[in-house]
Amino acid sequence: MKKIFSVPFNVSLTEEKFSDFKVFLKKYNDLIFDVYFTFALPPFNEDAVGGISESKSTKGSINGNIDTIMSIQNECSVRVSATFNNIYVSPDINNLNLFIKNFATLYEKGVRSATLPFSSWVFSKEIRKNFPDLFIKNTVIWKVHSAREFWNLAETGFDYINLDRTLLRNQKTLWEIHEARESFYDKTGKRILLSILANESPCSGYCTFREEHQALLSHNQIGVEYFPSYVNVCLYSHMKNLNKNGLKMNFLKMAFISPFEEDFSKIGKVIDVFKLFGRIQPTFFRESLIEIENYANGIGFLTKIKNILLDYGQNNFQENLVKAWRKEIINCNFNCWKCSLCDKIYENLSEKNRKALVEHKIY
Repeated sequence: MKKIFSVPFNVSLTEEKFSDFKVFLKKYNDLIFDVYFTFALPPFNEDAVGGISESKSTKGSINGNIDTIMSIQNECSVRVSATFNNIYVSPDINNLNLFIKNFATLYEKGVRSATLPFSSWVFSKEIRKNFPDLFIKNTVIWKVHSAREFWNLAETGFDYINLDRTLLRNQKTLWEIHEARESFYDKTGKRILLSILANESPCSGYCTFREEHQALLSHNQIGVEYFPSYVNVCLYSHMKNLNKNGLKMNFLKMAFISPFEEDFSKIGKVIDVFKLFGRIQPTFFRESLIEIENYANGIGFLTKIKNILLDYGQNNFQENLVKAWRKEIINCNFNCWKCSLCDKIYENLSEKNRKALVEHKIY
């Protein structure tokens, strides 16, 4: 099997849960590209989604123990990848030198993959000079939407490019990026890997509050309570609060990959690695592991969402709506004012399926 999943290291893992995680990684390592983890390393003392602060408040968490994390690579045959994604740190030369000095410890321990937030640092060649074998990813926080943006990052020196999740519903652009990737390979002999976040929930494709949420969490803030009270919305809670605030949202407008095998396979012709969600929330972490297990056993990906849609399509009219929805989301780009398919399906879900949405925390 191809190693197509990038798996989060959840910040709340205890020693006992970590042992179970390693058993899982050993069992499915033929599908797992890497395990990405948060690490507090000056100047990146905080993570863009709050993971470092979260781990500090979780009793018994082993997050931050680099020797423990390296056991994944040493015992499970799965590469680990350090994540430094706080774009609110200044990309000045002093911080670059500070990062190089501090990252040397991780590199000596065997870390050979890292997400870095600044193109200028990569372009400077100082990272390569000091860490010649480092596999460098861009951060998904800088949203890559186009072939031009891909090309810029490829020329800058990245080995692996995280594309913005919204491109799951803009496959015309995905294929343009793929064409640019092939052209870059023809010109340079270097093949850049493409990745996309496949199962983030419960957040809309174009979340109104995404940048604000990341800005707050990048400055040592945890949770929705730090959002202004008049909004009372964040990445993890806005789906159940939006109606109170006069906005409308449903799970079909979340930024997830289509759960149907044929659709998944088509995107897999462009995307090398599907990044999975759950570095912070334990529930979503467990769900991501279940997704890998289901995929390995031939059950499919995002089967809970697929089953809800299949259950909905019990008569010809409803079945045709689901087919139309599958066709539309290929290139709808979340331009919801042009279409009402998500709303039509959502508004007519059975009570059983509505309860399933709440149970699976996708609302």
